[in-house]
Amino acid sequence: AGQNLIQLQRGNITEIVKQATITRHDNFLSYELMNNKQLTKIILERAEIKAPKGGYFNTEHDAITYCRKNRNSALVVKPASTNYGTGVYIMNPYSDAMYKTAIKRAFKYDKNILVEEFIPGKEYRFLVIDGKVIAILNREPANVTGSGKHSIKELVAQKNTDPLSYKLPEHYIKLGVVERENLAEKNMTFESIPHQGQKVYLRKNSNVSDGGDPLDVPDMPREYKKIAVKAAASVGARMCGVDMIIRSVRERPRKNGYAVIELNWNPAIYMHAYPFRGKSRNVGGAVLDFLGF
Repeated sequence: AGQNLIQLQRGNITEIVKQATITRHDNFLSYELMNNKQLTKIILERAEIKAPKGGYFNTEHDAITYCRKNRNSALVVKPASTNYGTGVYIMNPYSDAMYKTAIKRAFKYDKNILVEEFIPGKEYRFLVIDGKVIAILNREPANVTGSGKHSIKELVAQKNTDPLSYKLPEHYIKLGVVERENLAEKNMTFESIPHQGQKVYLRKNSNVSDGGDPLDVPDMPREYKKIAVKAAASVGARMCGVDMIIRSVRERPRKNGYAVIELNWNPAIYMHAYPFRGKSRNVGGAVLDFLGF
C-alpha cells in the first residue's frame, strides 16, 4: 500500500514501474550518485559541465565561516542529499543575520550540507529519458498576482484551489516561516494587499513541490539539450530530471552563462503533463515507449 507500483505486461514482456519513473533500467549506483549533491557536482565537473562553486560542510561553524568569507555574494544553502527542494535556502549578499538560521535548517535534513554560489538566470527542468530530452519546463518560484482587493493570504488560497493551477495538495503554496521571511524583505506580510497586476514572489527557490509554477518551454537551443543529455549520462541515468540555470537562452552556452544545479532521480512527470501555462506533453507515452510498450 502507498508504494505506487504498476506492473505492465504484453506478451512475454513484463515491466514494473514505481512512482512513474523508477524502473529496473536505472541502477542503484545512479541513484546514489544523484542522491549526493556533492558527488553529483564532482562528476559533472569531470564531464566538463558547469556546476555551482561552493563548499561541503559537516559542522555549522565551518559553514557559517564560509558564508561570512563570501558575504558579498548571493549564496544557496542546501542539504547534501535531499530531493524536491527540501531544506534549500537562498540568501542575498550581506545576509549575515540569516546565515546561522539557514544552516541550522539545512542540518535538520542531513548531517552534511552544501553552501554554493547563487547562479542568476531562469531555472529550467529538462526531462531526459534514454538519451533524449522529452520535455522542458521553466519553473517559476511560488507567486501570486495582485487584484488590488485581496490580501496575499487570500490570493494564495485562491491560487491553490484554481483548477488551472494543478498541484497536489502537499505542493500548494504555503504560508510558513520561509514565505514570511521573503515577504518581510519586501516590507510585506500575509495581510498585505498587492496592487492590481503586481506579481509577488513568496519563495526564492522554484521547486514545484514548494508551490512553484511549471511553465512549458516550447523551444530550447540544441546546445542546452545536449548539456542536459550529457549530464544525465555522466551518472549513468536513463530517466533523469536535469535542473539547469540559464542566464539567457539566446546566448550560446558559456562558462558563466549556465550551470547544472541538480540531477534528480525519480523525476516528477505530472508537471510536464499539466503545466500551469503552455502545452501539455505526453510524458507518460514517452515512459511507455522507453519500456517497449
